[in-house]
Amino acid sequence: MMRFESCGSSYEEGYSVNTMIAQLIYILFVLVIEYVIYIEYTKKKSSTSAMLFWVTFWALSALVILIPKAIDSLASLVGLQSQKGIDLLLDVAVVAIFYLIWKLFTRLERMERSITSLTRTIAYVQRDKEDSDTHRHVQ
Repeated sequence: MMRFESCGSSYEEGYSVNTMIAQLIYILFVLVIEYVIYIEYTKKKSSTSAMLFWVTFWALSALVILIPKAIDSLASLVGLQSQKGIDLLLDVAVVAIFYLIWKLFTRLERMERSITSLTRTIAYVQRDKEDSDTHRHVQ
C-alpha cells in the first residue's frame, strides 16, 4: 500500500488502477461540465449566481472523488453511525435534489402566472384595438 499526503492529511491508498481511471474519467467529465457552464454564462444564458453555484458544486464533487477519505472524516464528525462518507454524501445529495425540485417548481409556478397575466394583457389590448377599429368603420 502507498501512503499519500493530501491537503495536510494522510491516508493509506489501496485503490486499483481501475479506480484511478474512473477518478480520471470523472475529473475530465467535471472539467467538460464546468467548461459548458462557463460558455453558457458568457452567452448570458445563465446568471452569475447560478454559474457560481454549479461551478462550486462540481468542484466540490471532484474534490470528494479525489479525496474520498476526507468525506469519511466529515461523516464521523457529523455523527453518522456507519462513518462512511458516501452515506453523508448521499444524504446531502437527496436533500439538495429535493431543494432543487422545490426551487424549479416554484419558478415554474411563477412563470405560469406571468404567462397567464401577459396573455390576458395581450387579449385585452387586441380586444380594445378591434373595438376601436369596429367603431371607426361604423361611423
